[in-house]
Amino acid sequence: MNSETRNQNDSFSNKQFWKTTAIVVIITVVMAGLLFHLTKLYVLKQAENKIQDLLLTHNGIHQYVQHVMLPAFYRYKQEGKIQEDFYAPELLSSSFIVRNQHIFYNKERVSLGLPELYYKLAAENPRNPVNKADKREEKLIKMFNKQREIKKYSEVLKIDNKKYLYVALPFLENQENCMKCHGNRDDAPEQLQEIYKGQGGFNEKKGDIRAIISVRAPLENEYFNIYIVFFALFVGVVVMVSLFLFSNRLKKLIHTRTKSLEQKIVEHEQAEEELRESEKKYRNILENMDDGYLEVDIAGNITFFNDSFCNIFGYSRDEMMGMNYREYMDEENAQKIYHAFNKVYQTGISTRANDWRFTRKDGSGCFVEMVVSLITDSNNKGIGFRGIARDVTDRKKLEAQLQQAQK
Repeated sequence: MNSETRNQNDSFSNKQFWKTTAIVVIITVVMAGLLFHLTKLYVLKQAENKIQDLLLTHNGIHQYVQHVMLPAFYRYKQEGKIQEDFYAPELLSSSFIVRNQHIFYNKERVSLGLPELYYKLAAENPRNPVNKADKREEKLIKMFNKQREIKKYSEVLKIDNKKYLYVALPFLENQENCMKCHGNRDDAPEQLQEIYKGQGGFNEKKGDIRAIISVRAPLENEYFNIYIVFFALFVGVVVMVSLFLFSNRLKKLIHTRTKSLEQKIVEHEQAEEELRESEKKYRNILENMDDGYLEVDIAGNITFFNDSFCNIFGYSRDEMMGMNYREYMDEENAQKIYHAFNKVYQTGISTRANDWRFTRKDGSGCFVEMVVSLITDSNNKGIGFRGIARDVTDRKKLEAQLQQAQK
């Protein structure tokens, strides 16, 4: 009887064990699925927010060009400081500026071992074919115009068996000042009409959202993070369901990973700080060096300079910005500089000049010794020049006095 009772108890215990095991397995599977789903949503949301921040930054650049640069440009036109028909996309087109800025942004990402992020400003009627919207983008443009309350669109795309997170934002609404370049073609600046033939970018309507901006980012790292986080959480669930048999080990694992994450955060912050310090040091060197430093575009217009360069010619920073080198020299010396710049542009080799003669703001003449080198873009194409200038007027005078004395 005792043996039979014992067998019955063993049988009941086995049933209870398998029943409990089944419940534990079901709970674990359900919790695992829920945790995986929540982890996936969280990680993708974080990636989406980062992309949205990047797009908002791009939109901020567009806003600056439209609300600061362009009004200043037309004001200078009215004041006669800029010729009436002047137009250059490198200086006045926000889409051109942002597209090239994103190219440099990707170069910085690659230099840090990060993947490039695909960026596009897509329009149905663009000036540049590279901005032509595809079918998905055309639908999004129509959606943002019809449903103005929608401020963002995102989805996961699969391209060549790889997953990407795609985020799109509506471009800026056409304002009154936008119509100067995007309204009637005949009312646009003549040089703009010469650069862009046809009706692309023209005949837009005020208040319309004429384009979208989008970024497509690979999700390899994000999915890797999803699996890492999910695995950690799953292990935690299993440990808790198993009566905390491995609680101590889990605590050590969490502590180790937390320390590793904190170390990575510290290293990342240190790298950012070093980058900021490096840039600050570079700017301080340029601003505090005795020699003048400047950068000009291909047309010879000044785009950057330090105080020493202003001091050589007697102009203030506001007066110097945007000036052309021809404005403070005679034609003969202007031709010398043109040929020197052209040689640097053709060969890519820096050149040194010792006898360039300029005219200061007060009308007095000065001699400048200058080393000129080429500024190139990501395609190694020349986009401007940089120069280091030294005022050698006093030296020239001493040399002339010495020659006179020798005579």
